[in-house]
Amino acid sequence: MDLKQEAKEIFLAAIEGVKPKNVIFKEHLYKEPFYLFGSGKASIEGAKRIEEISLKNIKEGFVVSNYKEPLLKTEVFESSHPIPSPKSVKAAEILIKKLSSLKEEDKFIYLLSGG
Repeated sequence: MDLKQEAKEIFLAAIEGVKPKNVIFKEHLYKEPFYLFGSGKASIEGAKRIEEISLKNIKEGFVVSNYKEPLLKTEVFESSHPIPSPKSVKAAEILIKKLSSLKEEDKFIYLLSGG
């Protein structure tokens, strides 16, 4: 195998290794109800994975990404990337409002991705 092909295989294996299905497991999540928030391109895939393994424990979810995809309990807000826009400001306002409304005893998970 040539070095270019080997580098490509290493790169693809690294990408596969950090996909939500390979890093988010039930034992990592709260066993009681929690809120789910996130931002970034991979937040939808992370939210999907959490819904897949712990849907009944999610009280409410809200993630921001550069595309929209329907999820079961998590609202997806489509914003802009990479240039901030009025959608970005609106997304930040919604996230701040939702996070600010949590009580001290509330549990939440925040999925953050970027690159």
